Amino acid sequence: MQLKIKTMEKEILIIPPNSLRFGHLGNGIIVYTTAIESIQTRDYLTIAHICIDKIVKFYQTVDSKTVRKIKDFAKNENPSVSFTQTEQKVFHTL
Repeated sequence: MQLKIKTMEKEILIIPPNSLRFGHLGNGIIVYTTAIESIQTRDYLTIAHICIDKIVKFYQTVDSKTVRKIKDFAKNENPSVSFTQTEQKVFHTL
């Protein structure tokens, strides 16, 4: 179920907490929700992208809890590139 709040300037998507997903595509982490599916592409809605230097770019306007969860992931997590390459991390940290 998709919930939207319309404000004077923009529409804010309310993302159910259990539908937020993080996936590695080779150039950082893509953040998407399984709660919203595109009719045209039959793909889940992309919310944001976390670059390898942990800069977050949002593609959708989402609620503050979702923003906080994505920023916390960028700040605190550093997942491996894959299950077989556990020593190679996604983010470039010093």
